[in-house]
Amino acid sequence: LEGVWDSGAKRRVEEAFSTTEAPFADDAWRRVETRLDAYASSWVKSRREACEASHSGSLSDRLAVGRLTCVERRKAYLKTLIEVFKSADASVVENAVQAAANLPSITSCADVELTLSEGSVPDDPTMAGRVGELRERLDLAEVLESTGRYEEALGITDVIRGDSAALGFEPLQAEAALREGSVFIASGRSAEASKSLNDALGWAIVHDLHGVAAGAAARRVFALGVGEGRYDEALAGESTALALVERARGDWQSAALLSNNLGSVYFLSGDQERAERQFKQTIALITERVGSMEPLLGATHHNLAELYFGQGDFDSATTHYSDAVDVMEKVLGESHPMGAHPLAGLGDIALRRGALSEAESLYQRSLELMESAYGKESLYLVQPLTGLGEVSRQSGRVADAELYFGRVVARL
Repeated sequence: LEGVWDSGAKRRVEEAFSTTEAPFADDAWRRVETRLDAYASSWVKSRREACEASHSGSLSDRLAVGRLTCVERRKAYLKTLIEVFKSADASVVENAVQAAANLPSITSCADVELTLSEGSVPDDPTMAGRVGELRERLDLAEVLESTGRYEEALGITDVIRGDSAALGFEPLQAEAALREGSVFIASGRSAEASKSLNDALGWAIVHDLHGVAAGAAARRVFALGVGEGRYDEALAGESTALALVERARGDWQSAALLSNNLGSVYFLSGDQERAERQFKQTIALITERVGSMEPLLGATHHNLAELYFGQGDFDSATTHYSDAVDVMEKVLGESHPMGAHPLAGLGDIALRRGALSEAESLYQRSLELMESAYGKESLYLVQPLTGLGEVSRQSGRVADAELYFGRVVARL
C-alpha cells in the first residue's frame, strides 16, 4: 500500500481536513485514520491469502484470478477515496467517516461465487480493458456520492451509462445504472432514481449479479415509497427484494438498508406495526454484525424514535433518540451535525413535557451544531428554531419568540 495509504498520504489528508476549518475536522480525521488503518491491515492480510491460494493450487486459475482481481479492486477503491480526501472540502469532511465506514468488504473476496459475479469481464481483451477503466470511474462516482459531491458523481455516471451502452456489456450497464440510481436518491431525484434502479435490477438478474440486484432492490423501495410516495408499488416489491437480498448471502449492508427502507415506507403509509418491526430488525441486524459503530444504526434509532413520538410514547422515543445521539457521537464525534437531529427530537419531548429549560438547552445545542456545519440559512435549522420560538413563547419572552419564528418563516 505504499503510495496509497502511508505516512505521506496520511499527512496530506490530515492537512486537507484541517484546511477546511470545519469545527469537526480534527475529530473526523482521527476517526477516518483509525478506520483506514484497520481497512489497510485487512487488505494486506487478504492480499497475502489470495496470493497464497493462487500459488498453492487450491483454486482453479479462473477462481484464483477472480479472487486476486477482487482484492485489487478494493485497493483501487481505497486509493480513489484517499485521493478525494486529499482535496477535501467541508462537505467531504462532513461525510468522511461514513464514506470510510462504507468501503467495500474485503472479506467478501474470499466468496468464490460472489467474486466471479462481481468481476465479470468480456472475453475480448480490448473490451475487458475498457470495462476495467470504466469501473474505476464508477468507483470515483461512488466515492463522490459518499462524500456529498452529488453533481460531480452524476456527471460521471451519465457518461459511463452512455459508454457502457455503446460497449454492449450488460454487467457494466447494471453497475452503472445502480450507481446512477443511488446518486439520484441522494440528490432527491426519486423518479429518475426509480428508472435507473429498474434498469439495474433487470440486467443484474439476467447476469446473476447478486450484489447489484440486492442493492438495486433495496434502493428502489426507498425511491418509490419514500421519494415518490408510491407506497403500494414500493411494498409490492417487498418479497422480491427480500429474496434478492437473501440470494446475495453475506451482503448485510443491503439487508439492513432494505429493512430500514421498508420501515420508512410502512411508517409513511400509516402501518406503524410493520414499520416498528422493520426498524427493530435493522437495529438487531447491524448490532449483530458490526456492533454500534455504524452510521445507519444511528439513523434507524432516530426513525424508530420518530415513530414512537408520533404515537405519544415519549419514554420509548426518548430511549431511541438518546441511542441515536450516542451512536452518532461515537461514530462521528460530538461536534458532527448528524447528532443535531436526534438532539432536536429530545428537545421536542422535553417541550411536550413542559421542561422548558431542558428543551431550550437541547434545541440550542442542536442549532449550534447545524449552524456550524450548514450555515445560518439552512432549512435544517427549522426544527430547533421552531422549538426555541415555542419555548420563548411559553416562557413569556415574546420578543425572542418573534425573532426565532421570524427566522423560520424566512426559510420557508
